[in-house]
Amino acid sequence: MRLSGTDGSPKGAPNGSALGILRIKASSSELCWQLSQLKNVEAPTSVRIYRSLAGGSGVGAGITLGSTFKPASCVHEPPVLLGLLGKTPKNFFLSVDSARFPHGAVRGRP
Repeated sequence: MRLSGTDGSPKGAPNGSALGILRIKASSSELCWQLSQLKNVEAPTSVRIYRSLAGGSGVGAGITLGSTFKPASCVHEPPVLLGLLGKTPKNFFLSVDSARFPHGAVRGRP
């Protein structure tokens, strides 16, 4: 998926962009991500997933993937969440947050 600073609300890094891949490993209840080509995002702090309908803002604080920013890794998540993400991926978005843009420097939908 493509992530950009202009996708979602509030707007993020004006020229920010990245490519992201999400993978669900149902047998081990893992959610894995891989980010590449991260551009124009200063000092990323975290990767999060938010639940949201297209065009809306994220619900709640989001699910932080790991305790610090990593461009790729896996975390264990409840099977219910993984099932929802797998069945309705368009109801979620991936966000790379930074100190300047704590609610998403770049974002994108699966």
